[in-house]
Amino acid sequence: MKSIKYFCLTTIALLSFSVEGIAQAKPVSSRCDIYPKGDDHATKIVNCTYEQKRDGITITRSDGIKYQLKGKDNKYTDQYGKSASRQTDGSIIILRLNKESIYVYQGENAPSTSKH
Repeated sequence: MKSIKYFCLTTIALLSFSVEGIAQAKPVSSRCDIYPKGDDHATKIVNCTYEQKRDGITITRSDGIKYQLKGKDNKYTDQYGKSASRQTDGSIIILRLNKESIYVYQGENAPSTSKH
């Protein structure tokens, strides 16, 4: 009977480590549309990566700007201690920050600005 109990506890422990590994997502190449707070027109559209982990979200824009949000349950704090929130609209992820909103389109690319 002790061996069954030991086997069950070992299995539960191994599964918990496996689930923790799944929660550590890899960055997803995305398009980020940046909207100033209260504005309905994007002032910038850039390529970015979106990474959601158990303890927060990291967005790295192709122009060098990085956002690090800590929290869970769609309520976060940015790297400056300001509150932020996460919403979804279909497949779009919307992050509402202190001075701007970021619309994340996973798997999409920003339009090319090069001229031929």
